[in-house]
Amino acid sequence: MQIQPQESFIITRQIDDPTDTNTYYVRAFVRNAKTDALLATVNLTDKGNQRFRGEWQVNADITGQGYYVTITTHVYTDSSYTTESQDYRILENQYLVKERNQSFGGGGFAGTIKGEKIDYNKIKELLRVVVKEEIQTIKPTEKIDLSPILSQIRVVIKAISGIKPTKIPEFPKIEFPKQKEVDFNPLIKEFKNIDEKLSLVKNSDLTPIIDYLNHLKKLIEVKTEEQFKQIQQEQPEIKLIPKREFIKVIGEIKKRNFIFSK
Repeated sequence: MQIQPQESFIITRQIDDPTDTNTYYVRAFVRNAKTDALLATVNLTDKGNQRFRGEWQVNADITGQGYYVTITTHVYTDSSYTTESQDYRILENQYLVKERNQSFGGGGFAGTIKGEKIDYNKIKELLRVVVKEEIQTIKPTEKIDLSPILSQIRVVIKAISGIKPTKIPEFPKIEFPKQKEVDFNPLIKEFKNIDEKLSLVKNSDLTPIIDYLNHLKKLIEVKTEEQFKQIQQEQPEIKLIPKREFIKVIGEIKKRNFIFSK
């Protein structure tokens, strides 16, 4: 059965046993047959003799291709529609919701909108006339002269093609002179010899020797610092290696502070 979109469709349900005097309540569920989405819930009115009736405002056919719906009626024993009757089964019917087309004289087809008949052939003819009139009112587009723009583009392209890449000059490699190495090993060896000799005279009065060594210590520090500064003046690029050697010598001096006066 086919239903007209947006019309008021009557849903009915007749109880199978009309002699049953019990009170019943009927509810209808309308669903999209394809997606099973619930479209409407309609409570049917008891019209007597166990016949129930209700109205459903049919949904619109948005696609224009039609769609199917199912209408399922349930029988309940209470007005809250919570307890279904065990005596009467659930009934379901399927319907097609689509615009009804009717044929008229002259081979035209017509439908209805809110009860008014529509001749689709007349609509097509009307549209053809309107479109033709609108086309005639369209003015032709004036031709645009693009030659000045194209001429300027050619000038730019020619200027770009004349640009030659600039060669970056190569910088000469800088070679630093080999740094002058300072050998402090003989000096460190002498300090070790002094330690060995001092260990032999632990119980003697070493005051004169200690004074001399303190003087020697200061002299070495001054001379070493002067030598380091001279190397830096002669070879400014040398900064780290002579300094480390100097620190190494000073370290050897400080290790022997147990015999030097503070």
